[in-house]
Amino acid sequence: MIDYNECFNFIFSRAQKTVLQVFREELKDLDITPVQYGVLGYLTQADGATAKELGDQFGLEASTVTGILDRLEKKSLVERRQDEQDRRAHKIVVTEEGWTLSEEMFKSAVRANNRVKEIVGKENVKYLIELLTKIVDSTDEQANS
Repeated sequence: MIDYNECFNFIFSRAQKTVLQVFREELKDLDITPVQYGVLGYLTQADGATAKELGDQFGLEASTVTGILDRLEKKSLVERRQDEQDRRAHKIVVTEEGWTLSEEMFKSAVRANNRVKEIVGKENVKYLIELLTKIVDSTDEQANS
């Protein structure tokens, strides 16, 4: 029988649930979810992207990306434009409303990150990020093999 206190899947799932709850609380007043935050934030930094690029970046299926974009578009935070380099594709760009919201959104994310750092202990943050990145990188390496 497995000891759940030593089961990575169980511990990571519980930790992720806690971190997501902190982010939800900080983003609640902006009417945006953590995944919408991630996509909108990426779009502001990348100056737009295709749905495929977003899926690759976040490890999401195309149908999931479409749903996220539909909700962001309904809130007038992003819009789909025909990609000038590939007329078969659409580039997702941030609207003026999206840029305005992103300023407050990033402040909320800083507050959420600071809350999680307090939980982890500031002295452990760098090490935890290194360990989690190592896990993510090993998964990426396996997928690319």
